[in-house]
Amino acid sequence: MVDPGGPSNRVRQAGAPLIQQYLGAVGIKINLEPLEFQTVVDKATYVPGQRPDYDLGLLGWSVTVDPDQTGLWGPNDPYNFTVFSTETIGPDYDRAMELIEQGLRTFDQAERTAIYKELGRIFNEHLPYVFLYTANDITVFNKRVQNVNRDIRGALFNVHEWTLAE
Repeated sequence: MVDPGGPSNRVRQAGAPLIQQYLGAVGIKINLEPLEFQTVVDKATYVPGQRPDYDLGLLGWSVTVDPDQTGLWGPNDPYNFTVFSTETIGPDYDRAMELIEQGLRTFDQAERTAIYKELGRIFNEHLPYVFLYTANDITVFNKRVQNVNRDIRGALFNVHEWTLAE
């Protein structure tokens, strides 16, 4: 398993051996190969026609509140680390690409919900990724900072409205 758990990533440093232990308990042997982040990205970057030289990778990323999948699953997309393609999953790949395009073009939230549910079904069936956890996002403010309105957009979206009490 390639793991970008270098010195700056304590969560991965702690998590990778736990994943190794838990997978070992069900008979899956994992050899950890800690690498610097750029080396992992270089190894994981999809090159059409080439198979990766690893079986499992531990990476983390986040998305915006909009479930746009652009850049993650297309044949030339930079983050298609899992080689998600017609060759790896069959005809469901073409349907997944159609759904991603539909999701981008559709503004009706009920339609988008149906589109992304179907896309989720494809991902759940083929498991290009196994999402393990979401890190806690804890933000602390001094009591003197007023008008903080932390929501799904993050802690700083309304920073221009903050004031400092005496």
